[in-house]
Amino acid sequence: MSYPNFDNLLLELGLSVPQIENLLFSFKTAQFKKGHHILNINDVFSHVYLLSEGAVRFYYLTPDGNEANKLFLFDKDVFFPVAPIARNRPSLFGIVTCEHTLLRYIDFDQFKEQLTTLNIWDKFYMTYLEWLADAKVDREYRLLTLDKSELIHQLTLKEPKLFERISDCHIASYLGMSPVTFSRLKHSP
Repeated sequence: MSYPNFDNLLLELGLSVPQIENLLFSFKTAQFKKGHHILNINDVFSHVYLLSEGAVRFYYLTPDGNEANKLFLFDKDVFFPVAPIARNRPSLFGIVTCEHTLLRYIDFDQFKEQLTTLNIWDKFYMTYLEWLADAKVDREYRLLTLDKSELIHQLTLKEPKLFERISDCHIASYLGMSPVTFSRLKHSP
């Protein structure tokens, strides 16, 4: 269950390379240093973002003020408010860069209108909605049924780039364990 590739999906949905280039021309470009908040908790998530290069993490804030990571995305990934709750209310989560990041962005409604005009919005949207549902079920299963050592092992197999590009404290949070426990288990045989 890999994250849908934006360019490949658009091609699969029947867009030509010139149509994709025209779509991308309507995006604005921005670059951010590590630690920049693209979306703050309680802001409205109203854009589509395409990571040209870099990495971002999505996180919730716990009642005691700690960040609990829920998702990491990397180069060439697209992200937008897939769930209606994410675009119709103040955001329950934040999005922050994990390294120097170059991205493109466009207003969600404008993007949706363009894909609707091209007759591909429903299929495009459903691809990401299905991925989101599958990813949540898979993550829930792993967190509830695997021991901490097996969680780390499975993640190294499924998501090796996390260990190359994301700090251990953020991976530990994603796995629901303390950084100390994660470090100890990561280095044990």
